[in-house]
Amino acid sequence: MRTAPLPPPDDPAVRRLLPDASREDPEVAAEFRRLTEDDLRARKIARLRCLWTALVHGEPGWPQDAFVVAPASADEVAATLTDLRLVLADRLEIRTDADSEALYDGLATAPEDDVRTYLASVYGALSWLQESLLAVMLAAHDARPPGGARSDD
Repeated sequence: MRTAPLPPPDDPAVRRLLPDASREDPEVAAEFRRLTEDDLRARKIARLRCLWTALVHGEPGWPQDAFVVAPASADEVAATLTDLRLVLADRLEIRTDADSEALYDGLATAPEDDVRTYLASVYGALSWLQESLLAVMLAAHDARPPGGARSDD
């Protein structure tokens, strides 16, 4: 565990992933960061690896090119999609729903070789993946009997 205070990240996108615990008290924020940030970073990296594994290796019994998320890793994959979308939203300067809508509306007329167009396309794809995954997770949750355990428990 760190003994010295840890400054907040300089990169605003990374700062969205590792925000201050307190906006009002910089000392509390620094102490919380010192105590938790290493573990939080390690967890986010592990979740990225989980997503990478799902993308590259798939699940047994599915076609090689299928992107299948096992129920046991669905929470981790959903959290990773959130992290990726937060970084892209910062790079694309998305702060509100209106910003997001304007981005989608502008994609049809944006130059294909513009980096922003690529980032916006990835952001849209990740948003769709996350929405689809959450819909399946909610449907599975709703299908459980009251007080029943999950099928992957």
